Amino acid sequence: HVRRGGRVLGLCGGYQMLGTKIYDPLCVESNNKKISGLGLLPVVTTFETEKQTVRARGNIIANRGLFAETRGLDIVGYEIHMGRTFVESESLINVISRGDEEVDSLDGAIDPSGWIAGTYFHGLFDNDGLRHAILANLAARKNIVRITGARFDRDAEYDRLAHVTRMNLKMDVIYRLAGLAR
Repeated sequence: HVRRGGRVLGLCGGYQMLGTKIYDPLCVESNNKKISGLGLLPVVTTFETEKQTVRARGNIIANRGLFAETRGLDIVGYEIHMGRTFVESESLINVISRGDEEVDSLDGAIDPSGWIAGTYFHGLFDNDGLRHAILANLAARKNIVRITGARFDRDAEYDRLAHVTRMNLKMDVIYRLAGLAR
């Protein structure tokens, strides 16, 4: 995909896989103590036994490719991972709080082109300004004029997805397979 000019944004485990190596010395995730990643970002991850799950706030520090025109943009989301990733390139996000604790730490990585990036920061696309900027950057790369201004209504989209699912699947079969009463 990348060799054909594709863009990649890896979140959490996807971020870890974009790196060069993943170490699992305590065999937390598998019996392999070391595996090669895809080598698309110069990062190395080591799995740990304790899972970190926390609400987070930060701001974007990258300013090219997928993240062009986003530097300084405030974002909210959450982190959930059991690894520690060491970055040998530019980071993507300056994390300013985790839970109730103020922090000043870096998260994620972005390649020199700006079109391959990864982060532990879940919920990126829930941030309207960032989502619009990423979509605009992708559209501009393909010389597409993107009409903006529409607000994303998550509940309405979930309702639409549920409706389409009910219309296109044999729900009686699914309920039966799941052992659920209709």
